[in-house]
Amino acid sequence: MKNRIQKLLKNKTFQFSVILILSFLLLVGVRKNHLENNLNTYHDDEFHTVYLGIKSFETGTVENFRSLEGARWMYRLFYPGALIKMSQNMGGNTFLSGWEKPGHNYILNEYINKDINPSIVKQRLADDPNLRDFFYFLRLQSIVFVFICLIPLLYYCFKRNYSMSLFFLIVFPAINIQLTHEQSYAYIEPLLMGFISIITWLFLYLYDKRKISSFLMILLGLLSAFIISVKFSALIFVLLLLTMPFVNKEGGYDLETSLKKVFIVFGSFFLSFIIINYYGFFGDINVMLHDFVSNFWNYQNGQSALASNESTAGFNNNFKHVFIVLKDLIGYFIYLLPFVWIFGFYYSNKNEKMKLGILTIVLFISLFGLMKQVEFYERNIVPFYTPFLFISSAFLTIIIREFQNKLVFKNIKILKYLVVSFVLIAYIGVFNAHYDEVLPSTTNNFKAVINNIPDLQKRDMKFVNIDKEVISNYSNNKIDITTDIYFSQVNYKEKLKAIIDKLSYNDIVIVNRDKKNYNQYSNFLLPKYFNTNHQYGNYFVFYNKDLKNNKEDIKQLIDAPIDITDQIIIESIELDKLGENTYQVSLIFNDFLNESLIDSKKRYFYFHAYSYPNDINSLPADRIQYGFVNFDIIDFSITKEFGKPTIKKTFTSNLKQFALFRLGLVDIDNNLSVIKEFVINDVKL
Repeated sequence: MKNRIQKLLKNKTFQFSVILILSFLLLVGVRKNHLENNLNTYHDDEFHTVYLGIKSFETGTVENFRSLEGARWMYRLFYPGALIKMSQNMGGNTFLSGWEKPGHNYILNEYINKDINPSIVKQRLADDPNLRDFFYFLRLQSIVFVFICLIPLLYYCFKRNYSMSLFFLIVFPAINIQLTHEQSYAYIEPLLMGFISIITWLFLYLYDKRKISSFLMILLGLLSAFIISVKFSALIFVLLLLTMPFVNKEGGYDLETSLKKVFIVFGSFFLSFIIINYYGFFGDINVMLHDFVSNFWNYQNGQSALASNESTAGFNNNFKHVFIVLKDLIGYFIYLLPFVWIFGFYYSNKNEKMKLGILTIVLFISLFGLMKQVEFYERNIVPFYTPFLFISSAFLTIIIREFQNKLVFKNIKILKYLVVSFVLIAYIGVFNAHYDEVLPSTTNNFKAVINNIPDLQKRDMKFVNIDKEVISNYSNNKIDITTDIYFSQVNYKEKLKAIIDKLSYNDIVIVNRDKKNYNQYSNFLLPKYFNTNHQYGNYFVFYNKDLKNNKEDIKQLIDAPIDITDQIIIESIELDKLGENTYQVSLIFNDFLNESLIDSKKRYFYFHAYSYPNDINSLPADRIQYGFVNFDIIDFSITKEFGKPTIKKTFTSNLKQFALFRLGLVDIDNNLSVIKEFVINDVKL
């Protein structure tokens, strides 16, 4: 048994599998936790990637080309997966919500075809669990994509015993604050980081390859066209990729062979570039040319506050920013980096000198291009993390190997552990400053939200699928309302009513949706009844911001529901005194109202208040002959009164009583016919 375990531990496939699992937990698991604790985030630049990418499905056009189509195609690729996961969590079903609600229609109605002002979108994310789920799964796929792109380079490092490279490439991106911020959004830089990881690996792989086939050249052209369409800052790395067939010695350097390579590589590149940017070349090419070129103008001239000040703009200041970003990436070890690069290059063999030297030059030229711009963004450094970390750690590995060769350290493992320990110690100060942001606690955030609820002690705390230990520190009256929430077409009204009857306006409701069908609470039912909700992972907290007191001035005008039609049922009518001679009538409908049936553009309620004969002369002069005041409810909006669809009408009256209120629903499209009329007698205001 012992021999089998030892044999397994020495097995290269097993070793790399363990490395992959650890890297997945760090590069995806850590970021996933951060994403789950920052679900309300939205960046205005997601307009260029998510909004325009999805809207093109509806319109067949793209209206802005400040970024080309590469990133949009990636998010179009991620879009179906995000839709499916969002729809699975939405709750409701076909007879509750109809076939038209979920999926693509939901995103069109709640995101694409609404106001896209970033602050408004952010507020909708705060209000709508479904929209949060959509962006979460979209961003999570981007995180997984970056990890997948890194796997070939990790394997290259593993095969060549670049142990420090494995450590640098896995650990530092996982706990870096800048990358954490960027992967909180569905934007360009993280995608570009993934693609530059692919370029770095392809360069290392192709440099040693004896023959590059025509098919591989075509793929290089396609990949290069796609990456340059993601962001132009990858230009130097793309050029490196395009030149690889010419660096390869197979076939010699005769004119015929070179022309063949030029035709294949650059023919593939230009054809792929046109196809990838189809919406520009075959749409409005004038808009594409203007928007794309104007981006260069913006970067050269600047628009931000830093760019407008000579003391905070230009190469020297941008260099300081790059240094700070890279210091946040590898900590105080950055101060030793010049020595590591110099000695690492010195001790490299000829093959390593060529490969690492070329990568270093390409990296420096790319960073120089960013630093010389007037408009500088720290996020633009993120895509170059991979080659920077690989080069630095490869040189460090080479130095360690040299120590081993000179027998300075007989036990190379001890030396590696010492180096890793030193690097981590040098990083502790940087990591501590960002610990809570990089590694947020779902439980702590969840409890912090509860602690900040207004009038916390005056509310009942109701919960669904929550371990009582989690809320044991709260003295509120706690009630477990967890129940079967599976619906059928026959019983859904009774089941929903049974759940709703357990709720009240002033409650706090806490839900963990990680089991069974509890997303019916978190995504479908409770958002209708509470105007505020917070989410951390699968934990939700629902409440209404202001406590609602029972007001004696509110009067119930009907004793039983009124069926206007089978689908339009008025459950109650409330009369509220707002001030001297000012009143409000609220028509409160059944929870299952199909709101399209009382669209104010197609229907309205007439509302006539008849006076007693003795009071008729107190009516407005123009209404005395009719015997009633007209309070018709026209151009109304449907609001929610503790989740129930509600139409409100505010009116003024000198009279304190009426003989009757006569109301009726009028069908505008059907010659103003009255669908149903009802009367409320003896109304005291």
